[in-house]
Amino acid sequence: MDSQTKGSLFPYLLDNSYPGQLSCVNRLWTGGVLKISIRWAVIIGCIVLVWGTQLIIMPFSFFSTRKVMLGHTRDIMQNILDLTLEETRNFFSIARGAAHLTKRLISSQVVNADKDQVEKLELYFV
Repeated sequence: MDSQTKGSLFPYLLDNSYPGQLSCVNRLWTGGVLKISIRWAVIIGCIVLVWGTQLIIMPFSFFSTRKVMLGHTRDIMQNILDLTLEETRNFFSIARGAAHLTKRLISSQVVNADKDQVEKLELYFV
C-alpha cells in the first residue's frame, strides 16, 4: 500500500494491491459493461422500494388528510354558527321580555313616560 491509501478507512477502494483482483470501482465497470454484484443490487433495490413506496403513499396521505381536515373544519364552523344563533336567540328572548315588561309598566301607569322616568327605567334594565 502506498502513503495515500495507508491512512484511508477503505484502502481497498483505491488500490489494486491484491493480485488478480480489481479495485471496487474497477470491479463495477470493466470493459464497458456494468457488472453489479448481488449486494449492490439488493442495496439499490431496497432504496428504490423505499422511495417508490414513499412516492405512492405521500400523495394519498396528503389528499386524504386534507379531506378529513376540511370536514372537521366544516363541523367546527357549523358548531360555532349554531352556538352563535342559540346565544342570539336567548339574548333577544330576554330583551323581548324586558321590552314587554316595560310596555306593561308604562301602560298600567306604574312608571311615567317622562324623560327622567325613562332614563331611570333604562338604568334599571342595564
